[in-house]
Amino acid sequence: MTEKRLDPWENESQKQEFEDYAVKYSPEEMTILVLTNQDVFGGANYGRTGLQLGMILLNAWTEEGNPKIHREEFWLNALATRKMLNLYTRRTPENSILKCRVRPLADETGTRRFLLADAPEPAAHPKLEAILKRRNKPVVLNVEGLGTFTLDRKNDWFQGRIDWLGRPVQLTFDRGGPKKREAAQETARALLAAAADWDRRVRAYAAAELMESVSLIQDMGLDAVQVDHKGGFDFWFEDCLSLGGHSLHVAGTLTGGPDFAGMEG
Repeated sequence: MTEKRLDPWENESQKQEFEDYAVKYSPEEMTILVLTNQDVFGGANYGRTGLQLGMILLNAWTEEGNPKIHREEFWLNALATRKMLNLYTRRTPENSILKCRVRPLADETGTRRFLLADAPEPAAHPKLEAILKRRNKPVVLNVEGLGTFTLDRKNDWFQGRIDWLGRPVQLTFDRGGPKKREAAQETARALLAAAADWDRRVRAYAAAELMESVSLIQDMGLDAVQVDHKGGFDFWFEDCLSLGGHSLHVAGTLTGGPDFAGMEG
């Protein structure tokens, strides 16, 4: 017995708005297999009837029964009620292979787009599974003077641990290209070479900007440092009950020193 298709609308007004939107897509449906990544459907209000427009950008798909794999960016779109869009999201987990009934965009002169005609379902496909396996292979950098860093694909940055004045602290820098990565690493080395001075400057600046006691800021443990290829840095300190449970964030540059301090979370 064929499972009943799930309509993305709840009433005639929503159905009409869906059909008005869908006119830009081909009326003929097709079944495709897609490979998801770390993205999820981003939803926004659409029109006047309560429908939500969801979009997710992917980069590998194949038509069911066709051996060719398309390695290109494409949008998987959905126009549905909030309840149905939530269902679509739950059925679109990270790093998975899905079967989707879709309608292709009629005019494909730009980035390819597909409109979901029903909720995605889990699927299997050897070639897509091979791509997924390669994608999930750990990427590790051994950086002189800093240590070992592993690519965090979700945040698109490399992260590792450094010793900051006897305390283990997370260090991150953007994936970027080789030259930008090396420049960010130089930023980190410069901070580490004068760690005691930078620690003092960052804490003193935060105390002055936030009008808090130096001793309170001094007692806060440093959790993470983020650096970039332009000499920029962000220091993130642990949550502090005396500051309402917030964490302290201080940013600046090697040349200009700290220039921002605020509470986060």
